[in-house]
Amino acid sequence: MPWLSPFCVVAGMSSETNAFPWKNVFGWGIPMLLAWVLVNLIKNLPTAHITRPGTASVVFNSFSGLQRGRVLRPGAAFLTPGVERGIPYEVRIQVWEFTDQSTSRVASNPVSAIAADGQSFSINVNIALRLNPDTLDDLHAKIGENYILTSVVPLVRSKFRDVAAKFQSEDFYRRDRRLEVEKQAKELINAELPKTQKDGKNVPMMSVEWVYMETAAFPPALRESIEKKQVAGILAQTAGVRAQIQQKETDRALILAKANERAIELKGRAALLGGP
Repeated sequence: MPWLSPFCVVAGMSSETNAFPWKNVFGWGIPMLLAWVLVNLIKNLPTAHITRPGTASVVFNSFSGLQRGRVLRPGAAFLTPGVERGIPYEVRIQVWEFTDQSTSRVASNPVSAIAADGQSFSINVNIALRLNPDTLDDLHAKIGENYILTSVVPLVRSKFRDVAAKFQSEDFYRRDRRLEVEKQAKELINAELPKTQKDGKNVPMMSVEWVYMETAAFPPALRESIEKKQVAGILAQTAGVRAQIQQKETDRALILAKANERAIELKGRAALLGGP
């Protein structure tokens, strides 16, 4: 058919026989298709998982699930393409904030508590948290990647309230008492953070390195009362120190007076003994 001639030429067919060169299509098409599939496999399914410094990774297998006992440390590790994938966790110290400010490390809102004298307040709390790389597989299996919201936040809130209930409102304005609150809160939190069994021992999955409190937000009237009381206390201490200094000056003056009196007495005796 003459009208098919242009199409036959483009398709590589003979205009006379109208025969399509299937041999050429299969000869070149299949290898090109296989090459395209291979390139996409290499590009989309990497065979090496890179664990960055400061992190560790657990390995998830698409068929058998989490590989228990296998934690990848910083470096490269071979993973079966399309079957295994590494899930990284930060194992350096992370600072998490309980605040209403917008930061990259917000764990939750400020902590609300009630002091021993019945005064309610809120306070921004910061914690330094470190994951145990040796127990990451158990952490992923039992708690998961959302461990901050599911385990850490409720525990920090609960234990901080327990500690705050032992201290008076004014203690949150005194440095030595604030340090004691932070110490007790850290101890209580660490005591109840998730643990797991390793080699027959109860090992923590994570730990709190330190707890830091910002300024407590008490009602304005109470805050002013506490501040006035603190100022009065400082003035009283200052007055006491001044009284001690004055007393020491008085004692010193008396000692000098007695010394002068003794010196005069000795000079008088010497004059009598040396007289005619």
